[in-house]
Formats: sequence, C-alpha cells, structure tokens
Amino acid sequence: MNRFISCVAAFGLALCSCSSSSPETTTSPAEESDQKVRDAISQAWREHIDAAKRKDASRIADIYAEDAVFVISGSTEVRGRPALQKMEEQGLAASDVLEAVHSTHHLQLVGQAGFELGSVVGPVRPKGESPRNVVFRYMAMWQQTDGHWLISYLVGASDASSQ
Repeated sequence: MNRFISCVAAFGLALCSCSSSSPETTTSPAEESDQKVRDAISQAWREHIDAAKRKDASRIADIYAEDAVFVISGSTEVRGRPALQKMEEQGLAASDVLEAVHSTHHLQLVGQAGFELGSVVGPVRPKGESPRNVVFRYMAMWQQTDGHWLISYLVGASDASSQ
C-alpha cells in the first residue's frame, strides 16, 4: 500500500508541474468536453458537501464508485461504497459540518479518467466542542461510469485548528 501511495504522490507532483495555460481565445471541442467534465466533478463535490451539512450519509457516499478506495493519513484504508457510507455515518455522528468550500487545484483528464488535486476547507464542530477549521487536501482519481464521474481512489490528509 505504501508503494501505491508513493506512486499517487509522485503522480500528483507531476500533475502540479503541468502547464494548463493557453494563449488561444477560442474553445475547441476537446476543451468544451473537458469543461463539461470539470463542471460534473464540481457539481459532485457541491452535492457531497451539501449532503454532509444535512447529515445524509447515503448521499455523501454517492460521490464514490462501488469499489472505491479511501486512504487518509493516520487512518485505516476504507474499501467499497458500503464501508465508505458507514465511515461517513460515524463521522457525522461525531461532528457537524458547518460549512465547506471545495477547490480543484489541478485536474488532468485522460480518456475516461481524471486525476484531481484539491482541497475542502471549512468549519466542523465536534460534538461538545468548539468549531475547528478543517483543511482536507487530497488527490482523487475519478472514473466515468455509466455517464457519471465517481471517485475510485482518494488519498488525503487533514489538519484541524481551533477557531
């Protein structure tokens, strides 16, 4: 598993070094297609965050493929949508998501796969405690399945500070 995480991290660094700027002012069909994928992924994150604020673990899990793998630094790897939903239920029972802002820092599309470097930042209130600002940084591998973009691998780390 450590080798997989090392490969993912190396790929993530390579993505960051790619240049995505272009002096062209017209959009090609490929760019329009890429924008549709970017919009679909942004929409999936908005729905994911909205579901977290509503404490709807079933809808939160909709962002993941059936066989998704979720790895967070310092935690046990979670595999499969049912296990991910259970993980989300446990997290929702322990805290409230007050607000969250998702940002895609880089997205590289390769056929029906997308590699995203991003973050989700916002206040979370653990039960019986003051809110904490949580910063979750991740790399996600998205795959198009039946016309939907779903996360198949997510590797991340989070930091929390008192507000």
